[in-house]
Amino acid sequence: MSKNINNTIILSVIFLIAILLFISCRVGRNTKITGLSSNQPTSHPCLSGDPLCISYFDIWQNLQQRENDLTQEYLDEHLKPINAEIVSWNQGANFTVTYNLIDEWVSVQLNDKFPIRIDSSYLPNLNVPTYKEYFDEQDIIYVLENNKQYFTLMLRTINPQGKLQFDSLDEALEFLENKESLNDLQFFRYFITKDGDIKIHSIDENLEKNECIDVYLNLYTGDSNKVLRECIDSHR
Repeated sequence: MSKNINNTIILSVIFLIAILLFISCRVGRNTKITGLSSNQPTSHPCLSGDPLCISYFDIWQNLQQRENDLTQEYLDEHLKPINAEIVSWNQGANFTVTYNLIDEWVSVQLNDKFPIRIDSSYLPNLNVPTYKEYFDEQDIIYVLENNKQYFTLMLRTINPQGKLQFDSLDEALEFLENKESLNDLQFFRYFITKDGDIKIHSIDENLEKNECIDVYLNLYTGDSNKVLRECIDSHR
């Protein structure tokens, strides 16, 4: 009799475990995981999520459109922000943005900044609003236009009308080798001219003669130039 009771108990426990496992599987299949969302990195370039930073990021976009005559579509498609932050200094603060300028197969990392707070006692005769701690967009424009001897809008010039003349970096380097009669150009970097055009800087070396040639190609116009120099380690 005792043996039958024990068998019944064992079967009951097994049956109960099976039911619990079944319920657990059903819950697992139908329950969404929500606990991770708060720990996911924000997609906004103001990584801190600071509302003041976010408001100045919007102003940066407006200034980009104003200064470089960019459409919102061009801004969204070609300027890809990496990081934005407020950087304080002794008598004020700047807003800075790091971003990539994307044009088809080219990506150039750039930095912009502008003042958002300045102590009126910082420089003699400085013409700044003193009625608020942080500047709004019109204040920033006013400060920059009325204090040109002290500040400039440190915003990179971008040429939205520029069109790449080459389909790839390899094609551009091959064109440059043929044009400048060189054999082994090595790509070094992309950079932006003061007019907003994208250029590549490449290097050809003759170490036996200690001769290096810096070669520059405007990817929008196809214009190029080269500079002969002694080989040094500054480009490595």
